[in-house]
Amino acid sequence: MARVLTAREIGFCFGVKRAVSLCEETLRRHGACFSIGPVIHNERVMENLTARGLKIVREMPDGRTPALVRSHGLHPEKLRALSKSGREVVDATCPFVSRVQKLVTRLRRQGYRVLIIGEPDHPEVKALAGFAGNSALICPAGRSAARRWAAVNFRTPPAKRVAVVSQTTSTEPVYRETLAALLKAGLPGETRIFDTVCRVTEKRQAEALELAGKTDLLLVVGSRKSANTRNLYRLVRKRKPAAYFISGPEEVRDDWCRPNLTVGLVSGTSTPVETIKEIKKKIERT
Repeated sequence: MARVLTAREIGFCFGVKRAVSLCEETLRRHGACFSIGPVIHNERVMENLTARGLKIVREMPDGRTPALVRSHGLHPEKLRALSKSGREVVDATCPFVSRVQKLVTRLRRQGYRVLIIGEPDHPEVKALAGFAGNSALICPAGRSAARRWAAVNFRTPPAKRVAVVSQTTSTEPVYRETLAALLKAGLPGETRIFDTVCRVTEKRQAEALELAGKTDLLLVVGSRKSANTRNLYRLVRKRKPAAYFISGPEEVRDDWCRPNLTVGLVSGTSTPVETIKEIKKKIERT
């Protein structure tokens, strides 16, 4: 059988664990609750929560059923509407994301135009843009994407004062190369740059690269909807051609279980540890 090396930092991060726990507690107390969009990006976990009474909606319906704010946060306009609705509101926003929301709110009030580097359609980025105000800019991550974006958006100076933040689930190398491209394209002299990449995500990326050097192949486990898992996979794939993105044990291939192979397991921050254990068990028993 193959030998399996599992990363030390694996399974839910603190923010995801907290969000799932708050959702479970709310369901125990009330039997049901609503969330605008998935609480976390993991289909298996969401199936379990919806079976227990969670309802995923696009817009919050009328009524008194509690509302849960997803781990990625919500646009402040939606939060204000929820607070006025009279229903119980359970805020499951990741604490690190909440800190970035407060940061961009403060920067907006200080007169900065906030530039967010991240995925424009990601719920965290959409919520951050709401806190940053109507003048917020969103630049996709990556050197080439930033160059194309700047060619369109920097035809005239974006503002006299600009503050730059990153989507928390990005990677430090991608954030740096995006910043370099934007600075070259013409950010103003008064530009403040903030490091808002999640430290837990950074630790997992560093450990994944370490495991890549010790294994024959590396499995990155998580949902394909999870930004931090996609970024983790892209990062290790550059270092380790024999890296594979899977969501569960059903995707384990027989040729990954050959004797004398060393297989590494790493995960995104919204992957339950039970999934990791099932994958490890299947590889070791095949």
